[in-house]
Amino acid sequence: MRYIIFFLISFKAWGYQFTSDFANGFYWENLPINIKVSESNPGLKSYLEQIVSESLFDWEVSTNLNIWQEDSATTNVVRWSTNFSEETGADKSSVLAVAVRYTGGPYMIKTEIIVNGEHVFNQYEDNLKAVILHELGHTIGLDHSHLSQAVMYSSISYGGKNLNYDDIDGMMAIVDETQRRQAIGYVSPLAYSEETQEQNQISCGTIDLRDDGSSGGTGSVIFGLLLGSLLFLIFGKKVPIRKV
Repeated sequence: MRYIIFFLISFKAWGYQFTSDFANGFYWENLPINIKVSESNPGLKSYLEQIVSESLFDWEVSTNLNIWQEDSATTNVVRWSTNFSEETGADKSSVLAVAVRYTGGPYMIKTEIIVNGEHVFNQYEDNLKAVILHELGHTIGLDHSHLSQAVMYSSISYGGKNLNYDDIDGMMAIVDETQRRQAIGYVSPLAYSEETQEQNQISCGTIDLRDDGSSGGTGSVIFGLLLGSLLFLIFGKKVPIRKV
């Protein structure tokens, strides 16, 4: 009797990356990062505070890290904008929010999340929470992920609305590196250059309704080719591979 044994090969792909300012050595001097909602409309302020609190909770429960804390006295804010393009220079029809980081010396010293109040996508609670999750990642120095299922993917229309393993691993990696720099008192060679002093870095969470066909297909093709090669070696014949 001949037994045929199949081996299931699985692999995890990472797509997270760091923003250019973090990659250049800038970081928060202290964690957690203080943050608050700034809004003159009481009803909208309460609503935004609820979304921000839920988003902070999701990040911190998923990573088991104390990354942010709500503080009414801080200058780090989340705010709603009904004049989004004029304030940010971003396209109000495609950009959902921006996260701005200001640097001073070797540190990130201030952050601001500006939410596009003119975009219909942000009028729904689940959508807005995904946007806030995404922008919070930018505040510490996470850039857009290459993994389309991640909250930190550049297009939230194709990315997930809940934190993905890639988001969690990316956050843990950036916090580890931040704490390492804090412990040794790291100073970037660019820290006191004229070009970086007090400058701001803008990151965007965007929505793009065009499907470019790049959402995870490469890994599937590679896996299919590997499996096909393995079966060919076992059985001595070609196995059709379907591209997905």
